[in-house]
Amino acid sequence: MTRTISLFSALVIGAIGPFALHQAPATAVPVVGDLDGDLSGGAADCAPLDPSIHPGAPDRPDLAFADTNCDGIDGDAASAIFVSAVDGNDAGTGTRLNPLRTVTAGVNAAAPAHKDVYVAGGTYPETVALADDVSVYGGFALGFGSRSTAEVTKIAGSGGPAALAVGDTGVVLQQLTLQGRPDGSGNSYGLRAVTEGVAPSQVALENVTATADAAGAPVNGSNGGTGLVGGGGLGSAGGSGGCGAGIQGQLGVVLGGVGAHGANGANGSFVAQAGPTWTRVQAQNGGFGGSGAGGQGGRGGTGASDGFGLPVCGGQGGTGGRGGMGGTPGTGGVGGGGSFAVYAYNSSIVAIGSTLTAGNGGDGGFGGIGGSGGAGTPGSSGLPGACSTVIFMGTTCASPGSQGQTGFHGGYGGNGGGGVGGPSAGVYQGGSTSGYTGLDTVTTPGRAGFGGFEGGTFGGPRGASGVSVPVLRAGAAPTTSTYDFDGDGVLDPADTCPADAGDVNGCPVAPETTITAGPADNGYLLTTQTSIGIGSSEAGTVACSLDGGDADTCTSPHALSGLSARTHVFRAWVTDGSGQADPTAAERTFTVPLGNTVLTHSAGWAKKTGSGYFRNAYSTSTKQGATLSRSVTGATAVALVATKAPGQGKVNIMLGQSVLKQVNLSSTTTKKKQVFEHRFSSARSGTIRLVVATSGKPVRIEGLGVATQ
Repeated sequence: MTRTISLFSALVIGAIGPFALHQAPATAVPVVGDLDGDLSGGAADCAPLDPSIHPGAPDRPDLAFADTNCDGIDGDAASAIFVSAVDGNDAGTGTRLNPLRTVTAGVNAAAPAHKDVYVAGGTYPETVALADDVSVYGGFALGFGSRSTAEVTKIAGSGGPAALAVGDTGVVLQQLTLQGRPDGSGNSYGLRAVTEGVAPSQVALENVTATADAAGAPVNGSNGGTGLVGGGGLGSAGGSGGCGAGIQGQLGVVLGGVGAHGANGANGSFVAQAGPTWTRVQAQNGGFGGSGAGGQGGRGGTGASDGFGLPVCGGQGGTGGRGGMGGTPGTGGVGGGGSFAVYAYNSSIVAIGSTLTAGNGGDGGFGGIGGSGGAGTPGSSGLPGACSTVIFMGTTCASPGSQGQTGFHGGYGGNGGGGVGGPSAGVYQGGSTSGYTGLDTVTTPGRAGFGGFEGGTFGGPRGASGVSVPVLRAGAAPTTSTYDFDGDGVLDPADTCPADAGDVNGCPVAPETTITAGPADNGYLLTTQTSIGIGSSEAGTVACSLDGGDADTCTSPHALSGLSARTHVFRAWVTDGSGQADPTAAERTFTVPLGNTVLTHSAGWAKKTGSGYFRNAYSTSTKQGATLSRSVTGATAVALVATKAPGQGKVNIMLGQSVLKQVNLSSTTTKKKQVFEHRFSSARSGTIRLVVATSGKPVRIEGLGVATQ
């Protein structure tokens, strides 16, 4: 695509930053047919009337899609690796006619050659690892012959971000769509830019649409297990039996009761974390259930008598059963994943004319349910009572002891806490040295993730929700960037053009050309040659043109000779070493008057010659009404060129029959080449007449100036 504008005007296109600087030739040689002074002529110059567009001009791909170096594409074909999903092959050479297939292969090929990557429209399912000073430009049509917003170049991350910068600087991403997918940790990033060691990443986004899918599915806590049966406290021994008729035995000692329930874990709460990735923090686990106490020992048996008054002792009570073990706790739910269109940790992001949209934050996981306590075991049976045998009465036995009590149940394990919801942010800015600057950029978050329920119980306590903000700052991230992406000395937030080096506002700047010497502007030059001085706000190549003719390179001062009697317009402009041309040429307008000999003379005039007069000649008359005349068209001013001297008469300057101005040529001294001007409020046409207004007094008329500008 080329652009043509009016002669001597230069449209400053693209941004000439630290990525594409070219030096102008040390010596400028005029080129035949070079109309705009850019040292290119003929068919090679694709914009013959625009000095900023020519072969060899800087051509970083720009958002005007202009081909400023006339190589047939927006950008510099010789400094690029080409990629096309349709007809590319990663085994190719990466040229325009033999492109690669993946952006990753393009970046890998461009990095050692210090080139950029030009990508045709299409979808590229990959995560592109960026590289130092390698920029990626999308929007090219198949074959790379044109570039437009209609050609969508989409990089869709494959199980991760679309683009990843790890300590990579000087990277421009332009006219791209980035779509991040959830990674293995459940977070989703369109672009993730982090440090490598202490080296930050610095990435500029120009007309980029960056999106992140919703974060991954929630991760629930694990449920606790049931406590072991009979793994708790020991039961007490049974009581001893009673001795003697009717005496009851004792009970065993009581040791305790049911085990205590474990405490529930705390639900997750949101904390903005700083780190190379978003960390999904797990909520607190529940507590372990307490062990159940052992059962009470059984009662001893009742004693008896052997018939002769001697006591017989009852059996011993059984031992109490073991208590159950407490249940194990449920683990806490994991915090929800984050969704970020752009994630920057101790790195710099500049977004210009871009759209940054995050998906929904991930929901927090449910806490696990605490396990139930184990059951106690039954107590043992009591021992049998003692026996006594009498021959004539038979055998008498005391009663046995009773069975010990079953052990107590273990306590329930505590429930795990619910995980906190994940964040959604158009831009994440983390770390104490991060920076984000957005110009004409829309930053939109999705929904914040919901907190998970404690113990998996709907309607119960739940973790906090995440946050939904356009820009999330964490870890003492500064609110104002301290980065200077393009190295022009203007910090990004104050830089009108943060990705392009230039003037005090950070924008590319063209030279300012001035005329420093020569004829007075809109004045009269009373000779046929002159010299014009040319100044500039910066060094560069000077182009000059006279009266709309072909532009040639020139130097200051610039000599003009053989000037005809007419109004002349001289123009000059400077193109600096980076290819920036002054868009408004410096101008100097001046008029060379007509000599007296070409004026129509009425009767009464004498033509004379003499040194020091304009063109060394003059016409003189003493006759009142004697007239010199000239037909004019489109005159903006007329000027009498005459001699003032002692005893001279008066002259009327007239248009047709109207007196425009009367000039008294009488003076105490002789002064040749005196100019007496009359300016019109609008251009006039007709006959200009110089008429002697006095009788008997001589006048000397040297010429007539007719200005037409």
